[in-house]
Amino acid sequence: MDSFFKDTLPHNRAFSEMLRPAKEQVKHLSPDNIAQRSGAVFCESNGVLELQSLNQTVRIAVPEYTFSPRLEEWHQLVILHYLALADGTAVSDHQYFPDGHIHSGTDTDICSQNTGGIPDSYAAWRMDA
Repeated sequence: MDSFFKDTLPHNRAFSEMLRPAKEQVKHLSPDNIAQRSGAVFCESNGVLELQSLNQTVRIAVPEYTFSPRLEEWHQLVILHYLALADGTAVSDHQYFPDGHIHSGTDTDICSQNTGGIPDSYAAWRMDA
């Protein structure tokens, strides 16, 4: 996390205005229910929801809904909205490409199935991500 992010987080009014209702949405739900519907794990002994997001373990203290490690603003909002709206649908291993094709498996599997290498549109898309 760069110093700009650390220095601006407490002063970002727009983020604060979006964070407040996002937290209110999940505060009305039981952590056990959130865990069941989202695939997160709720540890009642320490009041923490734990989930995987973007290849990292994220811990969310309940009922404050504070994140550890500290995440970028957009990431916090996405997770809170996901927790509020999750309906128990299993996470898909499908990958959606900019050209509209749907593939399943790892990047390596996809590349070997298709062209023996990374398709140009996919490589450019991954670099932007």
